[in-house]
Amino acid sequence: MTTNEEQKTMKTSTLLFFSSFSNMKLSKCSKQLIFLIIASFFSLNEASARSEIILAKHDKMLPMGALRIENRLAFMTGHVEVGLELYRLGELQMAAKHLLHPISETHKEERVGLEKLGLKKHVFEQVSESLRQNVAATEISKLLDEAASNLNDLAAKVDGESDRIIVFLLETVLDEYSIAVSEERKILELGEYQDAWGFIKVARSHASKVTIEDKDSLKSQLKDLHLLWKNGPLHSENVASVKIVKSKIDSILKIIDSR
Repeated sequence: MTTNEEQKTMKTSTLLFFSSFSNMKLSKCSKQLIFLIIASFFSLNEASARSEIILAKHDKMLPMGALRIENRLAFMTGHVEVGLELYRLGELQMAAKHLLHPISETHKEERVGLEKLGLKKHVFEQVSESLRQNVAATEISKLLDEAASNLNDLAAKVDGESDRIIVFLLETVLDEYSIAVSEERKILELGEYQDAWGFIKVARSHASKVTIEDKDSLKSQLKDLHLLWKNGPLHSENVASVKIVKSKIDSILKIIDSR
């Protein structure tokens, strides 16, 4: 996002350009094309926080390979967070599919560019092998911590705008939850219900990095949203309705949008 000073500099440069633009020896058509390109660029850089939020909401509609690297990492981290939590809870079979994201061919598009930045694929391969051998989480606690730490280190390297990442994750949460839960508040798709839990956990980790005045309210509301999963990523009866989850998410998005 551009600062006020950057926007002022951009305005000055643009005005200087247009002052000499009329003297350029170009066809009328060429001048019109150049004008449109510059006007579009200038307009984008004048975009408000609202525009960035709209862009973030649409990121989730892109194919995985076309997503920004920070969103792909956040998406993969959400799955891993669920997998690690389920492993620690002794739900090895359920944990397995979530922990495949950093290593399987099926999810290779998520990892594009991440190995160069330090994704430790071998660590996640060891975790998956431990799952296959039914090794208790307590026996590989250091390995599980290393897996989580590796993703945190990657997030620091990738950087990205945390507010936009949170919006992407929350929009994805709503999609997953809408699939997972029926109108009668029954879980239809446990995997998607778990994914949503993981994405909120990642969103909470990004909340401390945003630069908004109401950061405490953002963190508090994300925590309240997460607590709607009464039993964490495990199965539960009479879960929160899609309407309630959507209402909570809308409130959080308004906080981000108002910065």
